[in-house]
Amino acid sequence: MMRIVSMEAEQSDTMTSSGMQYEMNKRKQIVRAAREMSLEKGFTHITIMDIAHKIGMTRSLFYHYFKNKDAVAEAVLDEDINEIIARIDTWNETREEGNIDKALADIVQLMRDILNDEGPFSQRMVQSGNAELYIRFVDQVSCRVADYIEHTTAEDFVRVHGELPVKHLHETLIMLISGSIAMLRKYPQTANDTIIQILAQTLHLEPYLDDCPHPDDSASVQQSRKQHNEQ
Repeated sequence: MMRIVSMEAEQSDTMTSSGMQYEMNKRKQIVRAAREMSLEKGFTHITIMDIAHKIGMTRSLFYHYFKNKDAVAEAVLDEDINEIIARIDTWNETREEGNIDKALADIVQLMRDILNDEGPFSQRMVQSGNAELYIRFVDQVSCRVADYIEHTTAEDFVRVHGELPVKHLHETLIMLISGSIAMLRKYPQTANDTIIQILAQTLHLEPYLDDCPHPDDSASVQQSRKQHNEQ
C-alpha cells in the first residue's frame, strides 16, 4: 500500500514539474515573439492578438500567462537586462584585482560590444514605435547595473584601497551609465581612451591609474598604492 502511495506521489511530482516547465516555455515563447515583433514593427504598433497569433495561441490563453501587454514589456526588459548583468558579472569575476586601468578598458569595450549587439540597443529597437520601451530599458538597466557595481566592484575597491574617492556613488553610476549609452549611440566613433578618461575623471580614479602622475596623490592614495605594489 505504501509503495502504491509513493508511486502516485512520484507521478504527481513528475506531472507538476512537467506542467511548470510547459508554463515557463510558453511564457518564453510569448516574450520572444514580443521582442521579435518589436524589432520588426515597434512595440506600440503591435497588439496582444498579434503576439498570440505569432505563436499560435488564442487571445484568452495569452491572459493566462500575462496580465496585459505592459507585463510582457517588463518581461522583455527583465530578460534583456539579466543577460547584460550576466556579462558584467563575468567581467567583474575575471578582473585583475587592483588593476584599475585594465578594468576600465575592459568595461568600456564590453559596453561598446553590448551596444553593437543585435539586442535592446540595436538601431531597429531605437525607432518611434519603441521609444517608450527604450527609455524604460535605459532607466532600468542603468539602475540595475549601478546596483550591481555598487555591491560588488565598489566593495572590492574599498577592501583594496580603503575608501571610495567619490560621494553619492549610486547616483553617479546611474548618470555615467545612461550618459555613456547616449554618447556612444550618438557618437560611436568616440575613442575608448576618451571614454576611459571621462569615467576616471567622474569617479575620481585618476590617482589610481598607472599612467597618471602621482606626486599630488593624497596620503591615503599613496599608502594604498604602496601597499598594492608590495603585494
